[in-house]
Amino acid sequence: MLLAIDCGNTNTVFSIWDGEKFIGTWRTATDWRRTADQYYVWLSSLMEFQKIDVNITDVIVSSTVPRVVFNLRVLSDRYFNTRPIVVGKSDCKLPVEVRVDAGTAVGPDRLVNTVAGFDLYGGDLIMVDFGTATTFDVVDIDGAYVGVSSHRVSILALRHCTKRRLHYLTLIFLNPKLWLGPILLPVCNRVYFGVTSV
Repeated sequence: MLLAIDCGNTNTVFSIWDGEKFIGTWRTATDWRRTADQYYVWLSSLMEFQKIDVNITDVIVSSTVPRVVFNLRVLSDRYFNTRPIVVGKSDCKLPVEVRVDAGTAVGPDRLVNTVAGFDLYGGDLIMVDFGTATTFDVVDIDGAYVGVSSHRVSILALRHCTKRRLHYLTLIFLNPKLWLGPILLPVCNRVYFGVTSV
């Protein structure tokens, strides 16, 4: 069985995948001080309560909070006798290409969204993740990750667009490809999603 751990800024979700479906999912607050032993006591108690008795053989971790990864690795090694796969590390090979500007960091949460979206729906889609920040991830027709936007500011972002830059807004509305991939206009991007979300 696979234990999938999705560690976000606010919550960490543990799910057990039996190869066809998730048979258990539990959520806890993300806390970098929580030890591997605490994770195990919490998780095993919930599994026992729900009468889920399985042998976890694999663990995969996606974490936007780097300080949490150490104790999740220890949890995997100590209690499940397996080395976890950590999304974003060099030994984690994902079936999607990342096509963004050189030097642009793409978080593991974005990569996992891309893989899941492409697996479920195919390419040519926008994934919306309502987490601590609402994010928009763009998946190309071939499954490649090609763009991102983080929407924390809405109409207030208009103040940051000077009159010289306002013409970009028209271009963005008429041609969304301008804010995808290598040409990313972060301020105008926020305005676009802010305006359209209202």
